[in-house]
Order: sequence, then C-alpha cells, then structure tokens
Amino acid sequence: MKQEEINYFAVGIFVIAAFALLVATLLQLSRGSHAVETYYAVFGNITDIREGSAVTYGGYQIGSVAGISPLREAGQTRFRLALAVREDWPIPRDSVARITSPGLLSDSTIDISEGRSTETLPAGNAITSDAPDGVMAAVDAVSNEFQDLSRNNIKPLLDSLNRHVDAIGGQLSSTLPMVTQDLETTLSKLAGASDQLARIVASVDQTRLVSIMTNADNTVQSLADLSNGLNATNQKLSAILDKTDGIISGNSDDIKQTLTDLRHTTRTVSTHIESIVFHLESASRNANEFTRQIRSNPSSLISGSPPPDRGMAQ
Repeated sequence: MKQEEINYFAVGIFVIAAFALLVATLLQLSRGSHAVETYYAVFGNITDIREGSAVTYGGYQIGSVAGISPLREAGQTRFRLALAVREDWPIPRDSVARITSPGLLSDSTIDISEGRSTETLPAGNAITSDAPDGVMAAVDAVSNEFQDLSRNNIKPLLDSLNRHVDAIGGQLSSTLPMVTQDLETTLSKLAGASDQLARIVASVDQTRLVSIMTNADNTVQSLADLSNGLNATNQKLSAILDKTDGIISGNSDDIKQTLTDLRHTTRTVSTHIESIVFHLESASRNANEFTRQIRSNPSSLISGSPPPDRGMAQ
C-alpha cells in the first residue's frame, strides 16, 4: 500500500471518529446530564408552547416539555403536557405550574411556583395548573378588556350617536329653509329700519341737535344740583336727629317722670270717666235748656222772675 493511500485512510478514520463523537455529544446534551422524571400539567390554552419548551422552577430551568396530548373534558378541549424534570429536584405538593412569557420576544415557558408544603409530589402526578402569567398574558388580558369595551360600550355609543346625528340632520333639513327665510326677512327689515334712521338723522337740523344736546346737558346739571341739595338736606336732617337724640339723652329722667305722670293721669281719668261723662251730659242738658229759654224769651236775661217754688205749688 502506498504512503498516500495510508494517509487518506487515516484521515477518513479521523473524520468518522470525530463525527461519531459529535453525535454522541449532541445526544448527551439533548438528554441532559441528569436523569429525568415525568410530571403532568393540564392547560386550556398552550399558545407558544411546544415539545422542547423549557420547564423552569422559580426561573431556573429544570427540564423541558416532553409531550403534548389533547383532552376532551365537559365539552371543552384541554391540553395535557408531559414535563420531563430532573430526578433529583423535589417539587412540593402544593406547587403551581403556569405558562409564562418573560418578555415580548422571549419564548413561553412552563414555570413552577414553589409551594409551602413539606411533602413532595411523587413523579407521575399532575401539578396544579393556573392561568397564564407574564407579559403576554397581561397583553392578552388587556386585549380582551379592550374587545369587551369596544363590543359592549363603544359600539353601542357610536350607534346611539349616529342615530342622534341622523335625527338632528333630518330636523335641520326640514327647518333650515324656514330659518333661512326668516333670517332673510329679518335682515330686510333691519336694512329698511337702518335706511329710515339714516333719513331721520339727515332730515334733523344740526341746530336742533345742538339744542337738544344743550338741553340734555342742562338737565344733567340740574339733576346734579338737585342731588347736591338732597345731600345737604340729608346732612341737616342728620344734624337735627343728632340734636334730638342729645336732648332725649340729656332729659331722659324728666321724660321718664313725665311719662309716669301721664300714665297716672290716664289711669285716674279712666277710673272716673263715667262720673265725668255723667256731669258733662248734665251740663250739656242745662246748656240746652238755657239756650232754649233765651231763644223763647230773650228779655229774661234782663228781668226775669224766679221759677215758682215747687213746694208751694203743691
């Protein structure tokens, strides 16, 4: 065998060995350096989750999704995920698995939130699942809220606005010609009134206008003088009231005594008012009798005989 053929054979053996070593390394990396155990989790939506997606525990990768199988339960389709987790990784029984998206450009992962139970979950059991979490879940929730808002609030509001706008447009279409006609009539009347006013101003003599303005000035001046006179009168009344107040304040004792005497006199008169009225009535009758006798016999004032004695007449 030639030396050249020996060299080619050696190179081929080296290439084959290197390729076999590369394949073995890739298989070892794909399987991981640790033995795995299988757990299960069921979700209603596994968007962006596929076989090979990472399984994390508090953010630390401990395995991957080994398989996905759909389930039909109570008329709804759910998905059962087989989670290949490191054999030496204990998972508390009350741990919760969620689909998370750390960022907008990050792949979705299955994250297991550590529970507080001291009892670990045996391999082959289902881990409690919860609603998706993370940035994409929040975006989906906000998107659902906006869809609900648009469907139940904004769209009915726009429909109501369109109906009102159509109604207003119909009313304007029917009333706008009448309004325009009334406006034109009003403008015509204003134009006529303006022309009449211009003619009146033009026909008025400038001398009369000056006289009117002068009379207006005199009237204003007279009103000003009247106002000044009223102010002076007001000041005098204020002075009189001040003096009266001073007099009353200075003679308050005499005024009180006068009021007391007046009250006593009024009380006395009211007590004897019947006697006074009786005497006044008698005096009035006597005066009437005297007047009657004078009218019938005026000479009795000069020579009169005394009236006969009633005792002797009997």
